[in-house]
Amino acid sequence: MTPSSGARWSRPAPALVLALALALAAQHCSTVRAAPAWIPDMTMKFEYQLSKVFDVAKDFDPNVQVYLLDCSDTPADAVAAIRAQGAHPIGYFRQAAARARAGPCFSA
Repeated sequence: MTPSSGARWSRPAPALVLALALALAAQHCSTVRAAPAWIPDMTMKFEYQLSKVFDVAKDFDPNVQVYLLDCSDTPADAVAAIRAQGAHPIGYFRQAAARARAGPCFSA
């Protein structure tokens, strides 16, 4: 119907709007693919940094593929440098250092 035929425009039912929104969201989500999760191989060389802040200039070893670092104390530039060298940083939290901030380990 058109407004000129004398009928009044009405708002679509909320259920119809919701159904349309869900259909569009489902179509979009079906085309988005998540990157596969990285799982460390047990043959990879690991380094645990437990006692001090990681210093790339002093602590980076090209033979190490996985670094376990404190998320609260490791600077974001150190995490970026490890990634740039092809190694994988993994963050951990110390219970005593539980803080409101997540730290650079979780930034993309």
